[in-house]
Amino acid sequence: MAIVEMQKLKLLGFNIQKDKILDDLFRSQEIQLKQVNEIDNTFLDIDQECLSNYENLKSRLKSCIDFLEKLLDEKNVKFEQVLDLDLKDFAEKKRGGIISKTQILKDLEKVEKLRDFQNQIISKINYNKSLIINLSKYKCVKESFDEFKDTKNVFILLGYIPVQNISYAKKVFSEEQLVEFELFDNGVLKICFHLSNFEKINNELKDIGFVKCTFDYSCNAHNKITEINNQIKNLQESLDKSKKDIQNYVNYLRDYKIFYDYLNLLIQKINANNMVRSTNKCFVLEGYLQVSSKEKIENILKNYNVEYEFVKVSKTDNPPIVLKNLKIIKPYEFITNMYSPPNYREIDPNIFLALFFSIFFGFVMADIGYGILLVLFGSLLYFTQKKYNSFKSLVGILSICGIFTIVFGILFGSFFGVSNQMWEVVPKAVLPNPAQDVISMLGICLSFGIIQIMFAFFLRAVLLIKEKQILQSIFNGFMWEVFFVGLIFISLDFAGIIYNFQKLGLILLFFSILVIAISNLFINKGLNRLTKSFGSIYSIINIFSDILSYARLFGLMLSGAIISTIVNDLASSFFTSSTLFPIGILIVVIGHSFNLAIGVLGAYIHVSRLQYIEFFSRFYTGEGELFKPFGWSFDYVYLKK
Repeated sequence: MAIVEMQKLKLLGFNIQKDKILDDLFRSQEIQLKQVNEIDNTFLDIDQECLSNYENLKSRLKSCIDFLEKLLDEKNVKFEQVLDLDLKDFAEKKRGGIISKTQILKDLEKVEKLRDFQNQIISKINYNKSLIINLSKYKCVKESFDEFKDTKNVFILLGYIPVQNISYAKKVFSEEQLVEFELFDNGVLKICFHLSNFEKINNELKDIGFVKCTFDYSCNAHNKITEINNQIKNLQESLDKSKKDIQNYVNYLRDYKIFYDYLNLLIQKINANNMVRSTNKCFVLEGYLQVSSKEKIENILKNYNVEYEFVKVSKTDNPPIVLKNLKIIKPYEFITNMYSPPNYREIDPNIFLALFFSIFFGFVMADIGYGILLVLFGSLLYFTQKKYNSFKSLVGILSICGIFTIVFGILFGSFFGVSNQMWEVVPKAVLPNPAQDVISMLGICLSFGIIQIMFAFFLRAVLLIKEKQILQSIFNGFMWEVFFVGLIFISLDFAGIIYNFQKLGLILLFFSILVIAISNLFINKGLNRLTKSFGSIYSIINIFSDILSYARLFGLMLSGAIISTIVNDLASSFFTSSTLFPIGILIVVIGHSFNLAIGVLGAYIHVSRLQYIEFFSRFYTGEGELFKPFGWSFDYVYLKK
């Protein structure tokens, strides 16, 4: 619900204790290191050789892990993508878990040799299979390949031509003298001709696309293919034996992954020296942490002979942010972060985005059946994901939006496009039919836009108050609320929901515009008086343009409703016969699956666009940095606090 308060740690310690301090800071998962400004007589203490060795070892290990996982995947054997470990367990098992680091390095060399051996065998098998394909066209030729050799006065050739040129070739060569040939149905050509005809026959061969055979084996194609198949069989046996040999190493895949991420940690520790300033004996470290983490870090540092202090974040600092939201709001951080995380000094917009996004999404989908599917499949995928990542956030959003889809489905009286008139179990519609009452639905969509943009100006006013710009908050924030109240009255009157409020709406509109324009003449100085005053009037055009953008909600909802109706009408004609009934069911499943898929995709993209452009642009700056504690980046291990 808010951005957590941060503070800064400044620490001075001895180099001899640096590695242990960094280890303990990693275990805490509470501090993000900060680049220390350059200090006289200090340097960056980076062991480039060690870093290079670790990165090389990490690259080799990654290649072997991928290779072993591929072998498991070929056998349809499931393997752990994410390893859940406590921080303490990871620290204790940093040498690989069950087997030692020395054993892992020995295994790595053996796996690499087996992998290279398998790749060579696979390469030979693929080459031989390709060779068989090229030889197969010559299976019709009984002679050995090496028999096709020129003599002193006669050219003897074997090759093939395009099948479409066979008739033409027969005609041409039949008319030639001193030429003997045999042409098979697959385009293979055996031809011999006298030296005196070389130039003419050679040109004719080029014209018909003749490709000379390059094989010179002392046997024919049939025998050679048999020989190669035996070679492939032997190679396959060697490959199978190699896969059995490598199975022993597959059993230690978990340990290799743990060690791989431990290498990740070692690399991060070395790279941390790029942020720490050192002398021959001491080092200076800085980092950001949550205010609530102060006691935990103090308990760590009191075990070392160091000097440190916790400093309040200054106005010039740009600390990383930690968002503290309810579990139901947390998935929506994914949408905000795709635009930009909030900066430390502004309002966290996620609770507002979650509300508007869910309402708009539900309005667009507006079907009880679709909502039930979104809740079921979204929840199933959400709770089967161990690691909280982008995918888990996305399916969490779809689950919540599914609830709003059910609510709007009830209001519109739609269950997979079926209404109450067709099936009494479906609730009666409360809201107007989008296909019949276009004006009312368009008015509702525009009212959604007015309310959201109105709320955006309210948040702008709150931020201006926070920055102690009281007059700006009144005239460039709250006064716009009066403008939007007038617009709401006009829109609802236009939609036929309320009556006789149009005049009041127009009065509020013109009054607010006049006050905003005049106030900017007094609040600002110099030329800004005129530009700000004129700009406030001109911005009304942009506001109306942005409000019209919300008409896309109606367009998306209407298209989905029409497709549902078409699918049901098409399927209903097959339900009259028991023989054709399965076809009708198939049409319903495929049609509604397609409509649900494109509906979800369209709703997600266009509703996100409304949040980013029409909503965020009024009050939100972003450009923040998410808090990433030291030692947070791992590929396989998921550390639980």
